[in-house]
Amino acid sequence: MSERFSRPPYQHNKAMEDEISLLDLAITLAKHKKLIIGLPIVVFLVAAIFTHFIPNTYTATTRILPIGGNYFSKDIFISILKSQPVADSLVKHLKLEQSYNGLSPDAAREMLMASSKFALAKDGSIEIAIEDRNPRRAAELANGYAQQINWLGNVYSLTEASTRRRLFEKQLTIARQDLDASEKALAEVNQRVHLNSAMIAKIEFYVKASTGLKAQIAMKELEIAAMRNGKDFEKNPLYFKLQQEVSAFWMELEKVENGVSMGSNVTADESEYLSKLREQVYAETKYTELKKQVDLARLEESQNTPDFQILERASIPVSPSKPARSKIVTLAVLASGLLAIFWAFLAEALYKTMADENGRARFQILLDNLRWK
Repeated sequence: MSERFSRPPYQHNKAMEDEISLLDLAITLAKHKKLIIGLPIVVFLVAAIFTHFIPNTYTATTRILPIGGNYFSKDIFISILKSQPVADSLVKHLKLEQSYNGLSPDAAREMLMASSKFALAKDGSIEIAIEDRNPRRAAELANGYAQQINWLGNVYSLTEASTRRRLFEKQLTIARQDLDASEKALAEVNQRVHLNSAMIAKIEFYVKASTGLKAQIAMKELEIAAMRNGKDFEKNPLYFKLQQEVSAFWMELEKVENGVSMGSNVTADESEYLSKLREQVYAETKYTELKKQVDLARLEESQNTPDFQILERASIPVSPSKPARSKIVTLAVLASGLLAIFWAFLAEALYKTMADENGRARFQILLDNLRWK
Protein backbone atom coordinates (compact mmCIF):
# COMPACT_ATOMS: atom_id res chain seq x y z
CA MET A 1 0.00 0.00 0.00
CA SER A 2 2.86 2.38 0.82
CA GLU A 3 4.49 1.72 -2.58
CA ARG A 4 1.30 2.66 -4.41
CA PHE A 5 1.02 6.00 -2.69
CA SER A 6 4.78 6.74 -3.09
CA ARG A 7 4.34 7.48 -6.83
CA PRO A 8 3.67 11.16 -7.72
CA PRO A 9 -0.05 11.49 -8.48
CA TYR A 10 0.52 14.11 -11.24
CA GLN A 11 2.25 11.72 -13.65
CA HIS A 12 -0.98 10.09 -14.68
CA ASN A 13 -2.65 13.48 -15.05
CA LYS A 14 0.18 14.83 -17.28
CA ALA A 15 -0.07 11.82 -19.59
CA MET A 16 -3.80 12.30 -19.82
CA GLU A 17 -3.30 16.01 -20.61
CA ASP A 18 -0.86 15.16 -23.40
CA GLU A 19 -3.32 12.68 -24.88
CA ILE A 20 -6.13 15.24 -24.66
CA SER A 21 -3.95 17.95 -26.26
CA LEU A 22 -3.04 15.71 -29.18
CA LEU A 23 -6.64 14.68 -29.50
CA ASP A 24 -7.70 18.32 -29.51
CA LEU A 25 -5.20 19.08 -32.25
CA ALA A 26 -6.48 16.18 -34.31
CA ILE A 27 -10.07 17.27 -33.76
CA THR A 28 -9.24 20.83 -34.85
CA LEU A 29 -7.52 19.60 -38.02
CA ALA A 30 -10.42 17.23 -38.80
CA LYS A 31 -12.96 19.97 -38.16
CA HIS A 32 -11.28 22.25 -40.75
CA LYS A 33 -10.22 19.49 -43.16
CA LYS A 34 -12.00 21.05 -46.12
CA LEU A 35 -10.02 24.25 -45.74
CA ILE A 36 -6.73 22.48 -45.02
CA ILE A 37 -7.09 20.18 -48.02
CA GLY A 38 -9.12 22.39 -50.33
CA LEU A 39 -7.01 25.56 -50.16
CA PRO A 40 -3.74 23.85 -51.28
CA ILE A 41 -5.64 22.18 -54.14
CA VAL A 42 -7.07 25.51 -55.29
CA VAL A 43 -3.65 27.19 -54.94
CA PHE A 44 -2.05 24.33 -56.87
CA LEU A 45 -4.44 24.84 -59.77
CA VAL A 46 -4.06 28.64 -59.74
CA ALA A 47 -0.25 28.46 -59.51
CA ALA A 48 -0.05 25.87 -62.28
CA ILE A 49 -2.20 27.99 -64.59
CA PHE A 50 -0.32 31.18 -63.67
CA THR A 51 3.15 29.72 -64.23
CA HIS A 52 2.01 28.19 -67.50
CA PHE A 53 1.57 31.67 -68.95
CA ILE A 54 4.92 33.03 -67.69
CA PRO A 55 7.29 33.29 -70.71
CA ASN A 56 10.28 30.97 -70.70
CA THR A 57 13.71 32.47 -70.07
CA TYR A 58 16.82 30.74 -71.43
CA THR A 59 20.37 31.10 -70.13
CA ALA A 60 23.44 30.73 -72.34
CA THR A 61 26.91 30.68 -70.78
CA THR A 62 30.37 31.31 -72.21
CA ARG A 63 33.58 30.75 -70.27
CA ILE A 64 36.78 32.62 -71.10
CA LEU A 65 40.22 32.52 -69.52
CA PRO A 66 42.30 35.74 -69.48
CA ILE A 67 45.93 35.11 -70.46
CA GLY A 68 48.76 37.61 -70.12
CA GLY A 69 48.36 41.33 -69.76
CA ASN A 70 50.58 42.46 -66.90
CA TYR A 71 48.52 45.61 -66.37
CA PHE A 72 45.15 43.87 -66.21
CA SER A 73 43.51 41.91 -63.40
CA LYS A 74 40.50 39.65 -63.83
CA ASP A 75 38.36 42.13 -61.90
CA ILE A 76 39.27 44.78 -64.46
CA PHE A 77 38.26 42.39 -67.24
CA ILE A 78 34.84 41.97 -65.65
CA SER A 79 34.48 45.73 -65.21
CA ILE A 80 35.31 46.25 -68.88
CA LEU A 81 32.81 43.60 -69.97
CA LYS A 82 30.14 45.37 -67.90
CA SER A 83 30.95 48.72 -69.45
CA GLN A 84 28.64 50.74 -71.67
CA PRO A 85 30.93 50.77 -74.76
CA VAL A 86 30.90 46.97 -74.91
CA ALA A 87 27.12 46.83 -74.58
CA ASP A 88 26.71 49.53 -77.24
CA SER A 89 28.96 47.57 -79.59
CA LEU A 90 26.85 44.41 -79.16
CA VAL A 91 23.60 46.34 -79.60
CA LYS A 92 24.89 47.73 -82.89
CA HIS A 93 26.49 44.50 -84.11
CA LEU A 94 23.49 42.26 -83.38
CA LYS A 95 20.86 44.93 -84.13
CA LEU A 96 19.20 44.47 -80.78
CA GLU A 97 16.91 47.47 -81.27
CA GLN A 98 14.98 45.41 -83.81
CA SER A 99 15.19 42.21 -81.79
CA TYR A 100 13.82 43.97 -78.71
CA ASN A 101 10.65 45.09 -80.50
CA GLY A 102 11.93 48.39 -81.80
CA LEU A 103 13.44 49.79 -78.60
CA SER A 104 15.76 52.76 -78.75
CA PRO A 105 19.52 52.00 -78.66
CA ASP A 106 19.73 53.25 -75.06
CA ALA A 107 16.79 51.10 -73.94
CA ALA A 108 18.20 48.08 -75.78
CA ARG A 109 21.55 48.61 -74.05
CA GLU A 110 19.89 48.80 -70.62
CA MET A 111 17.95 45.60 -71.31
CA LEU A 112 21.12 43.84 -72.43
CA MET A 113 23.09 44.96 -69.38
CA ALA A 114 20.24 43.87 -67.07
CA SER A 115 20.19 40.37 -68.60
CA SER A 116 24.00 39.92 -68.55
CA LYS A 117 25.84 38.43 -65.60
CA PHE A 118 29.61 38.12 -65.19
CA ALA A 119 31.27 36.04 -62.50
CA LEU A 120 34.80 34.94 -61.65
CA ALA A 121 34.92 31.16 -61.28
CA LYS A 122 37.14 29.31 -58.81
CA ASP A 123 39.42 28.10 -61.61
CA GLY A 124 40.18 31.72 -62.62
CA SER A 125 37.96 31.77 -65.69
CA ILE A 126 35.24 34.35 -66.29
CA GLU A 127 31.69 33.14 -66.83
CA ILE A 128 29.43 35.21 -69.06
CA ALA A 129 25.76 34.28 -68.64
CA ILE A 130 23.00 35.84 -70.72
CA GLU A 131 19.30 35.46 -69.95
CA ASP A 132 16.89 35.95 -72.83
CA ARG A 133 13.48 34.74 -73.95
CA ASN A 134 14.99 33.76 -77.29
CA PRO A 135 17.45 30.85 -76.82
CA ARG A 136 19.31 31.55 -80.07
CA ARG A 137 19.75 35.23 -79.19
CA ALA A 138 20.99 34.31 -75.71
CA ALA A 139 23.76 32.17 -77.25
CA GLU A 140 24.65 34.88 -79.80
CA LEU A 141 24.96 37.49 -77.07
CA ALA A 142 27.09 35.28 -74.82
CA ASN A 143 29.45 34.46 -77.69
CA GLY A 144 29.31 38.10 -78.79
CA TYR A 145 30.88 39.19 -75.53
CA ALA A 146 33.73 36.74 -76.12
CA GLN A 147 34.23 38.16 -79.62
CA GLN A 148 34.73 41.62 -78.15
CA ILE A 149 37.98 40.56 -76.49
CA ASN A 150 40.43 41.74 -79.17
CA TRP A 151 38.54 45.01 -79.47
CA LEU A 152 38.70 45.45 -75.70
CA GLY A 153 42.45 44.96 -75.72
CA ASN A 154 42.90 47.73 -78.26
CA VAL A 155 40.44 50.20 -76.77
CA TYR A 156 41.37 49.78 -73.12
CA SER A 157 45.10 49.27 -73.53
CA LEU A 158 46.46 52.19 -71.52
CA THR A 159 50.02 51.01 -71.04
CA GLU A 160 53.11 53.14 -71.62
CA ALA A 161 53.88 51.13 -74.76
CA SER A 162 50.44 51.82 -76.21
CA THR A 163 50.86 55.54 -75.53
CA ARG A 164 54.17 55.56 -77.35
CA ARG A 165 52.77 53.47 -80.18
CA ARG A 166 49.89 55.89 -80.77
CA LEU A 167 52.21 58.88 -80.71
CA PHE A 168 54.66 57.25 -83.13
CA GLU A 169 51.86 56.14 -85.47
CA LYS A 170 50.59 59.72 -85.74
CA GLN A 171 54.11 60.94 -86.44
CA LEU A 172 54.67 58.09 -88.90
CA THR A 173 51.70 59.20 -91.00
CA ILE A 174 53.07 62.74 -91.15
CA ALA A 175 56.58 61.43 -91.91
CA ARG A 176 55.24 59.35 -94.81
CA GLN A 177 53.57 62.43 -96.28
CA ASP A 178 56.76 64.48 -95.86
CA LEU A 179 58.82 61.73 -97.47
CA ASP A 180 56.52 61.50 -100.48
CA ALA A 181 56.58 65.29 -100.89
CA SER A 182 60.40 65.48 -100.59
CA GLU A 183 60.90 62.65 -103.11
CA LYS A 184 58.59 64.37 -105.56
CA ALA A 185 60.39 67.72 -105.11
CA LEU A 186 63.82 66.07 -105.57
CA ALA A 187 62.65 64.33 -108.74
CA GLU A 188 61.45 67.64 -110.17
CA VAL A 189 64.84 69.27 -109.44
CA ASN A 190 66.65 66.34 -111.11
CA GLN A 191 64.65 66.95 -114.25
CA ARG A 192 65.45 70.69 -114.36
CA VAL A 193 69.10 70.86 -113.33
CA HIS A 194 72.02 68.95 -114.76
CA LEU A 195 74.98 68.34 -112.43
CA ASN A 196 78.05 66.30 -113.06
CA SER A 197 78.51 63.03 -111.22
CA ALA A 198 81.39 64.32 -109.08
CA MET A 199 79.32 67.20 -107.72
CA ILE A 200 76.33 64.90 -107.07
CA ALA A 201 78.56 62.50 -105.14
CA LYS A 202 80.03 65.34 -103.08
CA ILE A 203 76.56 66.73 -102.26
CA GLU A 204 75.20 63.30 -101.32
CA PHE A 205 78.19 62.63 -99.04
CA TYR A 206 77.74 65.96 -97.28
CA VAL A 207 73.97 65.57 -96.88
CA LYS A 208 74.01 61.99 -95.67
CA ALA A 209 76.76 62.75 -93.19
CA SER A 210 74.86 65.58 -91.49
CA THR A 211 71.16 65.29 -92.29
CA GLY A 212 70.92 61.64 -91.25
CA LEU A 213 72.30 62.55 -87.83
CA LYS A 214 69.80 65.38 -87.49
CA ALA A 215 66.94 63.01 -88.23
CA GLN A 216 68.20 60.54 -85.66
CA ILE A 217 68.47 63.35 -83.10
CA ALA A 218 64.86 64.35 -83.84
CA MET A 219 63.73 60.75 -83.34
CA LYS A 220 65.53 60.38 -80.00
CA GLU A 221 63.99 63.63 -78.81
CA LEU A 222 60.58 62.33 -79.82
CA GLU A 223 61.19 59.19 -77.75
CA ILE A 224 62.14 61.35 -74.78
CA ALA A 225 58.96 63.41 -75.23
CA ALA A 226 56.88 60.21 -75.30
CA MET A 227 58.49 58.95 -72.09
CA ARG A 228 57.59 62.17 -70.30
CA ASN A 229 53.93 61.07 -70.49
CA GLY A 230 54.66 58.17 -68.16
CA LYS A 231 54.92 58.08 -64.38
CA ASP A 232 58.29 58.73 -62.70
CA PHE A 233 60.02 59.01 -66.07
CA GLU A 234 63.00 60.71 -64.39
CA LYS A 235 63.79 57.44 -62.60
CA ASN A 236 63.65 55.36 -65.77
CA PRO A 237 67.19 54.24 -66.83
CA LEU A 238 66.11 54.37 -70.48
CA TYR A 239 65.32 58.07 -70.12
CA PHE A 240 68.92 58.86 -69.12
CA LYS A 241 70.25 56.56 -71.83
CA LEU A 242 68.27 58.44 -74.51
CA GLN A 243 69.54 61.77 -73.22
CA GLN A 244 73.13 60.51 -73.42
CA GLU A 245 72.54 59.25 -76.99
CA VAL A 246 71.15 62.66 -78.03
CA SER A 247 74.20 64.40 -76.59
CA ALA A 248 76.51 61.98 -78.43
CA PHE A 249 74.67 62.58 -81.73
CA TRP A 250 75.00 66.35 -81.34
CA MET A 251 78.74 66.03 -80.75
CA GLU A 252 79.11 63.78 -83.80
CA LEU A 253 77.05 66.17 -85.91
CA GLU A 254 79.28 69.07 -84.90
CA LYS A 255 82.37 67.10 -85.93
CA VAL A 256 80.82 66.16 -89.28
CA GLU A 257 79.73 69.68 -90.13
CA ASN A 258 83.14 71.06 -89.16
CA GLY A 259 84.98 68.41 -91.18
CA VAL A 260 82.82 68.49 -94.33
CA SER A 261 82.06 71.70 -96.17
CA MET A 262 80.61 72.48 -99.57
CA GLY A 263 82.65 75.65 -99.82
CA SER A 264 81.48 79.05 -100.95
CA ASN A 265 81.54 78.47 -104.71
CA VAL A 266 78.14 76.74 -104.94
CA THR A 267 75.92 77.49 -107.93
CA ALA A 268 72.17 78.10 -107.67
CA ASP A 269 71.41 74.69 -109.19
CA GLU A 270 73.77 72.97 -106.77
CA SER A 271 72.27 74.87 -103.84
CA GLU A 272 68.71 73.89 -104.88
CA TYR A 273 69.69 70.26 -105.35
CA LEU A 274 71.48 70.32 -101.98
CA SER A 275 68.39 71.72 -100.25
CA LYS A 276 65.98 69.19 -101.78
CA LEU A 277 68.31 66.27 -101.16
CA ARG A 278 68.72 67.36 -97.54
CA GLU A 279 64.93 67.38 -97.12
CA GLN A 280 64.58 63.98 -98.76
CA VAL A 281 67.32 62.34 -96.65
CA TYR A 282 65.95 63.89 -93.48
CA ALA A 283 62.40 62.69 -94.26
CA GLU A 284 63.61 59.21 -95.23
CA THR A 285 65.73 58.77 -92.11
CA LYS A 286 62.95 60.03 -89.87
CA TYR A 287 60.38 57.74 -91.50
CA THR A 288 62.66 54.70 -91.18
CA GLU A 289 63.41 55.38 -87.51
CA LEU A 290 59.76 56.05 -86.72
CA LYS A 291 58.73 52.78 -88.33
CA LYS A 292 61.25 50.94 -86.14
CA GLN A 293 59.86 52.63 -83.03
CA VAL A 294 56.28 51.76 -83.99
CA ASP A 295 57.23 48.10 -84.45
CA LEU A 296 59.04 48.03 -81.10
CA ALA A 297 56.12 49.70 -79.31
CA ARG A 298 53.69 47.23 -80.89
CA LEU A 299 55.84 44.31 -79.75
CA GLU A 300 55.98 45.63 -76.18
CA GLU A 301 52.26 46.40 -76.25
CA SER A 302 51.41 42.88 -77.42
CA GLN A 303 53.27 41.51 -74.41
CA ASN A 304 51.16 43.62 -72.04
CA THR A 305 47.84 43.54 -73.89
CA PRO A 306 45.45 40.93 -72.51
CA ASP A 307 44.68 37.83 -74.49
CA PHE A 308 41.89 35.35 -73.96
CA GLN A 309 41.25 31.70 -74.45
CA ILE A 310 37.63 30.70 -74.94
CA LEU A 311 37.19 27.62 -72.79
CA GLU A 312 33.54 27.07 -73.57
CA ARG A 313 31.37 28.62 -76.25
CA ALA A 314 27.71 29.12 -75.53
CA SER A 315 25.39 26.69 -77.27
CA ILE A 316 21.71 27.30 -77.88
CA PRO A 317 19.97 26.24 -74.64
CA VAL A 318 17.26 23.62 -74.99
CA SER A 319 15.60 23.80 -71.58
CA PRO A 320 14.47 27.08 -70.02
CA SER A 321 16.20 28.27 -66.86
CA LYS A 322 13.20 30.29 -65.74
CA PRO A 323 10.54 30.11 -64.47
CA ALA A 324 11.05 27.19 -62.06
CA ARG A 325 7.42 26.12 -62.39
CA SER A 326 7.57 23.04 -60.16
CA LYS A 327 9.38 24.99 -57.45
CA ILE A 328 6.88 27.85 -57.59
CA VAL A 329 3.90 25.47 -57.42
CA THR A 330 5.42 23.43 -54.57
CA LEU A 331 6.21 26.49 -52.46
CA ALA A 332 2.75 27.93 -53.09
CA VAL A 333 1.05 24.69 -52.04
CA LEU A 334 3.18 24.36 -48.89
CA ALA A 335 2.58 27.99 -47.94
CA SER A 336 -1.17 27.70 -48.46
CA GLY A 337 -1.28 24.47 -46.41
CA LEU A 338 0.55 26.09 -43.51
CA LEU A 339 -1.69 29.13 -43.76
CA ALA A 340 -4.81 26.94 -43.70
CA ILE A 341 -3.56 25.08 -40.59
CA PHE A 342 -2.71 28.35 -38.88
CA TRP A 343 -6.15 29.74 -39.71
CA ALA A 344 -7.82 26.55 -38.40
CA PHE A 345 -6.14 26.83 -35.01
CA LEU A 346 -6.77 30.56 -34.87
CA ALA A 347 -10.46 30.09 -35.69
CA GLU A 348 -10.76 27.31 -33.12
CA ALA A 349 -9.11 29.40 -30.42
CA LEU A 350 -11.39 32.31 -31.25
CA TYR A 351 -14.45 30.05 -31.13
CA LYS A 352 -13.52 28.71 -27.68
CA THR A 353 -12.85 32.21 -26.45
CA MET A 354 -16.23 33.49 -27.59
CA ALA A 355 -17.99 30.45 -26.08
CA ASP A 356 -16.83 31.46 -22.61
CA GLU A 357 -18.33 34.50 -20.91
CA ASN A 358 -15.02 35.50 -19.36
CA GLY A 359 -13.33 35.01 -22.71
CA ARG A 360 -15.88 37.22 -24.48
CA ALA A 361 -15.25 39.96 -21.96
CA ARG A 362 -11.48 39.75 -22.40
CA PHE A 363 -11.90 39.74 -26.20
CA GLN A 364 -14.00 42.88 -25.96
CA ILE A 365 -11.26 44.55 -23.92
CA LEU A 366 -8.82 43.65 -26.68
CA LEU A 367 -11.07 45.22 -29.32
CA ASP A 368 -11.48 48.35 -27.23
CA ASN A 369 -7.72 48.73 -26.88
CA LEU A 370 -7.17 48.23 -30.59
CA ARG A 371 -9.35 51.20 -31.44
CA TRP A 372 -7.52 54.38 -32.34
CA LYS A 373 -8.63 56.94 -29.80
